[in-house]
Amino acid sequence: MNIAIIPCSKEKIWDINPEIGAVQASKAYRSAFHRYAAAYARKNCNHTLIFSAKYGLMEPDFLIEGTYDVTFSRAEDPCISLARVQKQAERYNHATSITVLCPQSYAIRLEQVFSSLPPQIHFPLRGIGGFGHMHRYLFLKSQ
Repeated sequence: MNIAIIPCSKEKIWDINPEIGAVQASKAYRSAFHRYAAAYARKNCNHTLIFSAKYGLMEPDFLIEGTYDVTFSRAEDPCISLARVQKQAERYNHATSITVLCPQSYAIRLEQVFSSLPPQIHFPLRGIGGFGHMHRYLFLKSQ
């Protein structure tokens, strides 16, 4: 089984519908990067997880109560610990490979977490360039 890990995003459903309440993680995030990564994952992988600086590794049906603004890019944010993400990652030892479709600040954490676990880890976006180049790659590979 090949598991894709895609990023969350700053843009969330609550930005356009603040009264919506709790939603599944698969419906919470709205950025182009997230959508392109999700499309790539649907086409090329068997299962998808969403990686959040607040919640860590989430199944698509994980319920998110409301909006939040936590990112690994800001040192002062109350991010999930690597130890906790490591514990979450252990549930996916059965995977043959992990495909990380996240920007660098998220990908390096996933590399640390999965380096001691059995699945092979792949970073197809590594070395591609900025967000525009990553968007294009994901879009083309999801067609």
